[in-house]
Amino acid sequence: MSQAEEAPPVALAKLLFGSLVTQMIATAMQLDVPERLKNGPLSAEAIAAAAGSHPDATYRLLRALGSLGVLVEGPDRTFSLSPMGRLLVADEPGTLAGLARLTAEPWHHASLGQMVHSVRTGESGFYKVHGEHLFTWLSGRPRESSVFADAMTSFSNAEASMILRAYDFSAAECIVDVGGGNGLLLAHLLEANERARGVLLELPSVVEGARRLLTEHGVDRRIEIVPGDFFRAVPEGGDIYILKHVLHDWRDERAFTIVENVARAMPRGGRLLVIEQVLAPPGVSHFSKVLDVGVMVLTDGGRERTEREHAALLERAGLELSRVVPLAGPITILE
Repeated sequence: MSQAEEAPPVALAKLLFGSLVTQMIATAMQLDVPERLKNGPLSAEAIAAAAGSHPDATYRLLRALGSLGVLVEGPDRTFSLSPMGRLLVADEPGTLAGLARLTAEPWHHASLGQMVHSVRTGESGFYKVHGEHLFTWLSGRPRESSVFADAMTSFSNAEASMILRAYDFSAAECIVDVGGGNGLLLAHLLEANERARGVLLELPSVVEGARRLLTEHGVDRRIEIVPGDFFRAVPEGGDIYILKHVLHDWRDERAFTIVENVARAMPRGGRLLVIEQVLAPPGVSHFSKVLDVGVMVLTDGGRERTEREHAALLERAGLELSRVVPLAGPITILE
């Protein structure tokens, strides 16, 4: 029997231990294991000495990560990074290190622990734990806000190359990224199109991190950072507007307000690109359906949407869905 045809009890057991695997990777991040291994193999003892951890317990953790394909175990209890494990290094192209660090945050997994509350009531599990909604809570906590922003940057790291391959930005003169986090996607788009300029709209609590990142990428002089709130207004002057992983954080009425504000700011002939995990039809296995549950627990009424639901949201704001561009990963561009 092949791995793809595992007996149901084995396949189910692996799913049930998913939280254990998540915490193993999170623990490796807390011990800086990927950063310690990025220049070559080390023994478990050397990693434990550098991390201040128990040698045998460290070896057992690394051995398990090797079994999962995150690390590669060599002779004499040495370990190196697999191609998958290299994505946990902070400066690696396509890194998911920020997302992995988010999974280590107690406030994050405590919220997911209230999933049963969300399913029973339709309300936010995050709110039940913390007494505030996610983005309000983050706005008053710079460290946690930075962790969350880095996790969202991880998505941009993984998705930017797919977006550039799938969509032609070569004619763009001004790209406005609405709620664009640290600005990484916008930086990649401007690196690929030296004629274009950009505008990044983000909350004041996020823009300082964006300034640093855009300077590191050498595009800061071509990007205007606008501290603001997309529920109030969106900057005018762009020929392409981007909403990436924004609408899924909000209930329909709030999402409509965002789209309506973009529609008001867009010139005639302008384009809006909604980049989201579009829900697959009933009965079709797709990771968007898993992410939808996470959004349900963590946000105030957020949800992943079908193509038809996105089209209806756009039509309410006077926009027409003209093209759907599926990407190699779980995301889709809706133009």
